Amino acid sequence: MGIIRRQGIQSSVLIYTGFALGAFNILVLFPRFLTQEQAGLIFLFVALSKIILGFSTLGTIPTMTKFFPYYKAYLPKGRNDFLFASFVLPLIGFTITTIALLVFKDFFIRKSIEKSALFLDYYYWIIPFSFLFIVFSILEVYSSTNYKTIFPTLLREIGVRAATTFLILAFIAGVIGFPLLIVGYSLMFGVLSLLLLGFLRYRNELDLSFSFSKVTRRMKGSIFSYSSYIYGGVIVAALAENADVLIIGGIAGLANVAVYQTGHFVATIIQVPYRSIAAISSPMLSQAWKDRNIKLVDTIYKKTAINQLLAALFLFGLIWVNMDLLLALLGDNFNGVKEVIFLLGITRVIDLGFGVNSEILNYSKHWRFNFFSYIILVVLFLPATYLLVKEFGFIGSAVANLLSFFLFNAIRFLFLWLKLDLFPFNWKTMALIFIGLFAIICTIFIETNYLYLNCFLKSACFLLLFLVPVWLFQISEDVNQFIRQLRDKYFG
Repeated sequence: MGIIRRQGIQSSVLIYTGFALGAFNILVLFPRFLTQEQAGLIFLFVALSKIILGFSTLGTIPTMTKFFPYYKAYLPKGRNDFLFASFVLPLIGFTITTIALLVFKDFFIRKSIEKSALFLDYYYWIIPFSFLFIVFSILEVYSSTNYKTIFPTLLREIGVRAATTFLILAFIAGVIGFPLLIVGYSLMFGVLSLLLLGFLRYRNELDLSFSFSKVTRRMKGSIFSYSSYIYGGVIVAALAENADVLIIGGIAGLANVAVYQTGHFVATIIQVPYRSIAAISSPMLSQAWKDRNIKLVDTIYKKTAINQLLAALFLFGLIWVNMDLLLALLGDNFNGVKEVIFLLGITRVIDLGFGVNSEILNYSKHWRFNFFSYIILVVLFLPATYLLVKEFGFIGSAVANLLSFFLFNAIRFLFLWLKLDLFPFNWKTMALIFIGLFAIICTIFIETNYLYLNCFLKSACFLLLFLVPVWLFQISEDVNQFIRQLRDKYFG
């Protein structure tokens, strides 16, 4: 547990550092030194690669985590084919996906990205970018199964953003043009994969065998069956997270992708606390379901719901009261980004406010319902996004997100309540929502003629109006305990 706790803390620090560097890229460098079409192209590359990853890996990545213990237990060093076997299905899947991208190029362009003219010039670069992204993702999971999580997290959270910063600075300095920037961006994951391979070799964790072992031969049926079932969920999740970018690119163009994704990045900051809370609660939920301790599951459900809602409202409030500073950073060409941040921000607050319902379902005997709920999400999300983007532009996609994720979480909430008698809310939930709204509404009326003074006063006022009632009404036991620990440590 000490290793898990230590690596969890270190990973959280890296994630927040990566977000800070990503904010510098997206909120400072992109608006000033790239056209919106160029920034939109980069966002589109990332979204497409994630969808291609979902289709190409054929469910291999989650399967690796499940079956690695068998390889480790029954195969000696030097004869473990786990890494080799993990690349077989993704290589087959990527070959099929690449053939589809080449054969149906005109169809994809006509149906989805015909208004993203700049993408046509760099269409083929999505193939090496996606391939190297897949290679890195497999190596990352392989490293994690060997309990080496910090260096891969460093590469993904900071390495990717640092490489992006380097390429943009080289572009600003005139060392490279935009075509070379895209080439460098497309090959970036190749460099990161080599670094990760070198790390694994240095730590003596790079176990390579290029022939199928007895474990693979005996378990191939189970592996294939599990991968096939998981595959649908992986595709559904990839579409739910990234299809809106493709739809906006096809209907409204790359410039609108840039505006939407900038707002999306800001709203995603609200979701960062979920990673830590889910990482902590997952093993506890797994053990609770194993022990049939429904009371502990209910306690975790309630605690995560209130703690996540508190964190989400706090971050949303800080972002919203400092909106003037954010808009000043972005400049005049980001009309509509404020509405996107508001709608997607509310979506994230709702999503976190329902607690760790996904993890509760995943570790229970009703885990299949989690998969079907994702199918419902995509069935709602894709047509709603298409219709609303055609009618209202990229703001329509934010509305589709809000409606779809609310219904998605409501369905899970009702299932857990009616089927398992698990209910995450109490009077503290309504009190916290009221405190958050009160703090935001009171703060937004503060105005001065000085931008930075304005932001300082608004932030200070919001912190006071939000944190003091949270403390006095004891909304969260965990937060109050944390504050007491800080008080005793520094003022005791």
